[in-house]
Amino acid sequence: MPMNHSLLRATLGLSTLTLGACLALGCTVAPDAGKGSSGGSSSGGGGSSSGGSSSGGATGNVDAPIVGIWQETVASGGDFQNTSTGATFSVTQGYSARLKIRADGRYSFQHYSAGASSTCSSVTAFDKSVGVADFKDGKLVLRPSERTIDVHACADSGLKTMGTEPMEWAAEIAPYETLAKETTRKVTLTGGPYPLTLKLLQLDPASQTSQPPQPAGFQLGADPPYDVFIGSWAPSSGSDLGFYDPSSGDFYVPKYNGAEHKWLKFVPGGYEMATVLENAAGAGSGVCKKDLVYWEKGTATFSTLKVTNDTYEGDARFQATEARLVVNVTGCEEDDGAKSYSVKPLSSYFKWQYTAQVGFLLGCEYDKTPFQFATCTNNVGWNTYRKR
Repeated sequence: MPMNHSLLRATLGLSTLTLGACLALGCTVAPDAGKGSSGGSSSGGGGSSSGGSSSGGATGNVDAPIVGIWQETVASGGDFQNTSTGATFSVTQGYSARLKIRADGRYSFQHYSAGASSTCSSVTAFDKSVGVADFKDGKLVLRPSERTIDVHACADSGLKTMGTEPMEWAAEIAPYETLAKETTRKVTLTGGPYPLTLKLLQLDPASQTSQPPQPAGFQLGADPPYDVFIGSWAPSSGSDLGFYDPSSGDFYVPKYNGAEHKWLKFVPGGYEMATVLENAAGAGSGVCKKDLVYWEKGTATFSTLKVTNDTYEGDARFQATEARLVVNVTGCEEDDGAKSYSVKPLSSYFKWQYTAQVGFLLGCEYDKTPFQFATCTNNVGWNTYRKR
């Protein structure tokens, strides 16, 4: 089976000449498992997908925190050594790594690196394996049933079939915040064939239920949305208002036009809001991409704390009664697809400001709920909405 070309195309910072050479050579590797997933959170990068490795029915022993799709793309790096092969070169062009671990312990692993050595101006290596994983007490062990390393260099090029010796790392899992301020996890792997720091594509939405307390200094009001607020609001005239239909669940990702695509609607006593984020994990996050749509509705209460000329300011609580997250994964083979989650409705706390000339503004200085990052695209300062 040809090498995973999407892995190469998506690797940031790697020379197009290097990629072209690899594609021209074919770079054949061991086959992946069949397609398909078992439902659950598979499309969102969770651990219940059934695809991704072939291990003859064997299962591993993994704790829940390690289950999922872990990845990273680095545009450049320092010296690289694969202790499995003894190969050493400078990772002057970067690497891309992806590790999928399923709930039953099956795994698939891909690591592509490109650089130069003291004797060769262009060296690439594609390490790929499938098998079962064990993760316990901070130790990750990958037990391959198939493993190959495809090397292209000035000498000793070719596909090398490796044995089934386990690959072992010390593994430390910690919280990680993406550029979009979404909380996920990272795992730091040391002591194995090469060190890695990988990020989890999608944290299980069902596990994200933390409700921050009412903030100190927040003044809870009893006013419903003021009459002047009633209607639809968006950051600009270029903001798309139709990307999500709550009644059907249909969604799309608007074409980039330089505008934020989110909306806020006030009705007497309540609100409804939605945001779509394209490539929410951010540039350099890895081969697998995801788009997010977050939607919620509920009741809103306001307090007015300050009036200066025609500028009104205060605190607002948005108390959700229903909330959903759509995770749309692409570039991830059998894990591609969209999955919609009903998430726990929570209460969000904001500062607000209104002037007729500027519009309605939300401030996100208070502690936030797990999905409030979708609304608070400006984490510091104001998120501006204009009447549509």
